[in-house]
Amino acid sequence: LQPTSAQDLLLQTIFYNLQNLLLLFLNSNRIQTLPNTIFRDLTQLKVLSLAQNRLKSIDTFQIQPLKEIKYLFFENNLIAEVNQNAFKNLCDLE
Repeated sequence: LQPTSAQDLLLQTIFYNLQNLLLLFLNSNRIQTLPNTIFRDLTQLKVLSLAQNRLKSIDTFQIQPLKEIKYLFFENNLIAEVNQNAFKNLCDLE
């Protein structure tokens, strides 16, 4: 889905104040873009799956808040660009 301004606002705040969330599966949702602040409150998240969407890029600001992340799944997307610092400081990735 290409976000409208209302959808973009929803995406920016949908995970607000969910610091204790550990697993998040957003597979097969036709997601094309992610707001830079979408995961900012998910500081304890261990598993994030964005598989089977339509993502074209991964930016540093989107996943840097995920300090505790162990598993990231991006398979079956349209990713053509990954910011060189996108995974910097994500020391627990397996």
